[in-house]
Amino acid sequence: MAKKSKGFRELMKQKRQATDYSQKALDNLTQKVQKGPLSKHVEGIVQNPQGQVKMSEVLENFIEPYLEEIDGYVQKQKFIELAVVAWNLAILPEAARQAMREQFQSTLGQNGLAGDQEFLDSLLDELMERKLQYFPNNRRLIMDFQFEDAGDQYHLSVASTQAPPPQL
Repeated sequence: MAKKSKGFRELMKQKRQATDYSQKALDNLTQKVQKGPLSKHVEGIVQNPQGQVKMSEVLENFIEPYLEEIDGYVQKQKFIELAVVAWNLAILPEAARQAMREQFQSTLGQNGLAGDQEFLDSLLDELMERKLQYFPNNRRLIMDFQFEDAGDQYHLSVASTQAPPPQL
C-alpha cells in the first residue's frame, strides 16, 4: 500500500480543523439564538437539516457580487447585516415590509450603519430585488448570523427558519 504524502496529510488536517471550527461556530450560534429574543418562536434548532441547502451558503451566494467592493472584516460584517435585513424584508408580505423597514432605519445609528440614508435605501432596495429575482423560492427567514475572522479566511454561520414564515 502506498504511503500518503506529507502534503496530503496536511490538507486532511486543515480540512478537519475547518470542520471542527465550523461546528464550534454553529454550536455558538445555536446557543445565541436559544438565549435570544426570537427563542420563543423556535421550537427546536436543527443544524444542517437534511434535504435543505445550508443558509450560510445561500447567504454567501446572495452577497457574493458585492464582496469585491468591500474591504475588511468590519465592513463585511456590516454589509451582511444589511443583506440579512433585505433578505427578510423581501420575504415579508408587502403590507408588513414598510413598518419593518422603518423600524430597521431607526436602528441604523445604533448599529454603526448610519450615513448616507439615500444610499442605504437604494442598496436595501437593490438587495431586496436581488433576493426576489434570484432566490424567489427560498422563503426561510434568517434569524441570526455569526461572522468570524478565522485567520486567513472568514467563516459565516446562519440560523434560519426551516419553513416559510407564517403570513403576518
